[in-house]
Amino acid sequence: MSDSKQNQKLINKPRDGDNIIENIIKLMEQAESVINLSGSEKKMYVLDTLKILIGEEMYDRYFYLITSFIDFTTEISKGRKIDINNIKKKFNCCI
Repeated sequence: MSDSKQNQKLINKPRDGDNIIENIIKLMEQAESVINLSGSEKKMYVLDTLKILIGEEMYDRYFYLITSFIDFTTEISKGRKIDINNIKKKFNCCI
């Protein structure tokens, strides 16, 4: 089965009211269950699938936030210490 068909098979369509963050988390959980993928391949799965779900325009508009959130969530899930001051510098507009 091609990668594209496999990705389509794994996609759970978002429910009404789901937001981008909720979809990212759902996709990360799905990607985590695929044992034979490396970390970067899992991230690409999440990004490629999210682009299909939310559309290219929204994906491009929020790409930096999406990739930063994936990296942030991955670091937290691994139990690594997060530097809050560094996060505030990067996301000054949001905090």
